[in-house]
Amino acid sequence: MQTNKKASTYDFLHGRSPEATEMRPVLTQLLDEIKQLDMSYYGLKLSEVPAYQAVREQDAAYKGRLTLAAAEAIQQCRANSANDYQTRNLIEALLQQLLRSTLTLKSGEWQRLFGFYGLDFERATADALWDGLMRSPALLTLVQVAKHVQKNGLDSPLEKFLQQLVAALEGYDSGYRASAVVKIRVKAQEILGAEAGADALPAVVFIDSDLFGQALNRFVQALDPVAPTTRPWLRLLQLWQQATGGRPSTKHRKEVNAAVAAAGADAVRTQCRAWLELLNTMPIQEQTHGADDRYTYTTCDFLNETNVSVAKGLIWTIHPPTEAAMLQQLAALAVKCYRKIPGKGPLAAGLGNACLLALAENGLPGVAALARVRSRIKQTNTQELIARHIEQASRALGVSPAEIEDMATPDFGLQNGRVESVLGDYTAALALVAGKAEVQWAKAGKPLKAA
Repeated sequence: MQTNKKASTYDFLHGRSPEATEMRPVLTQLLDEIKQLDMSYYGLKLSEVPAYQAVREQDAAYKGRLTLAAAEAIQQCRANSANDYQTRNLIEALLQQLLRSTLTLKSGEWQRLFGFYGLDFERATADALWDGLMRSPALLTLVQVAKHVQKNGLDSPLEKFLQQLVAALEGYDSGYRASAVVKIRVKAQEILGAEAGADALPAVVFIDSDLFGQALNRFVQALDPVAPTTRPWLRLLQLWQQATGGRPSTKHRKEVNAAVAAAGADAVRTQCRAWLELLNTMPIQEQTHGADDRYTYTTCDFLNETNVSVAKGLIWTIHPPTEAAMLQQLAALAVKCYRKIPGKGPLAAGLGNACLLALAENGLPGVAALARVRSRIKQTNTQELIARHIEQASRALGVSPAEIEDMATPDFGLQNGRVESVLGDYTAALALVAGKAEVQWAKAGKPLKAA
């Protein structure tokens, strides 16, 4: 690989490892070209940098060595506060990009990489380990480790490291960066479980900072390890954790449908109904923050950000035909999610959008419920989204949007324009006559002139 002969000198690139020595010219040229292109971290496009284009053409082993060199350079940069943090950020961007590519490392080299992150369980303090975990691409690295283990197996040192990682992260299910910590721990558990054999159940853990996450964890803990439905249930819950984006992909729907069929459609529907009820009844926690009366602000907490995705996955699982009670639950949850929070906007717009989609996909009853929701939501963009759902559904169902709006009007029990109510010994009959409501009272079947 050709490198720039008139390269700059970066002190933090002078690591002692063989990889640092080999890759010093490459990293130097990369940084020089980024500066020549006048790119910053936030506007960085590595694909436009010639030095990185050359890296992409190299084999997986080369990229593995460059990954080690980049991680060591970042470690050296952090050790000296005089180094330019902006340049360090550029190398961190390179490291993340490399970890998304195909690369190879040997088992011992994975531990070295984690060591550069500061994750050395034999030497580092608890604070240093936490700092290293929060500042490093640990999850991306574990994804690469999983590929390595699948191909090469798990040796004892790497297994010990993963076990230490899982143990160190136990109990961090709430609080600062809990979402990231749980993802890292679950990925490490998945690697250990996969190595344990096909019979090992996957580890599924939820953030327990809200009632929904706590309920899900209790459900997982109560599953019978030997029951044939346990594995598909756990797979379904894993798919819920992956519910990102505005709507489920075809692949996601297919996997969800397979998991539901294996777990039992009736059992899944019953459990979904219970969790929907929980989401509807969970309180919105309002907290006032500030040291005195002059500087205060209020936050409204409903669901942890990670559990919002899980709840969205739950909603995506509700397929037609859906009974009226569950449609009412979806409609109520949509209204709750679009509640306007001062200084924030809607309480949980992404989850609300999932509810609208579920209603729109449930035929005439669902679309009618969607139309009723429309009058209770004020945001203009949500009104427009509902209108699009209704228009698309009306074309598919062969009815006009106006007819759907008519169907959405509550009938209050009227049959052929008439409804009766019994009040003790009396009966009141309400009838619509010429567009007006008339009430007739009766006692023992005999009409009365007045109540």
